[in-house]
Amino acid sequence: MTGQERKLSRNEAVFRAFNEGVHQVEEDVGDSPTAEFVCECSDAGCEERIRLLIADYADVRADPTRFVVKKGHEVAALERIVRETADYAVVEKLEGDAAEIARGTPPHELADSPQRRR
Repeated sequence: MTGQERKLSRNEAVFRAFNEGVHQVEEDVGDSPTAEFVCECSDAGCEERIRLLIADYADVRADPTRFVVKKGHEVAALERIVRETADYAVVEKLEGDAAEIARGTPPHELADSPQRRR
């Protein structure tokens, strides 16, 4: 894996950490079955939003190598599409460094990342 691919994988983990916070808040106090999540793609500048069922996001998060991205934001060198809708795709990291980064990046390490402060 190149340094660039490693950076792309880490960007996705940062976005996922942000969404995990959204998911927790929605589970705790939300009154809607859906929530708006940020695209978990590798583009650090992406600001796309994805509305999906909270339960569907929980299913994605059940596997640490899976991410939800806006359709068309997939990176074939790092991931494969495992499910897609009209608006988004669920991608799974390919085995190797990308999958290890996804599995090994603790959410608390990423929560204060400047990339997701808006």
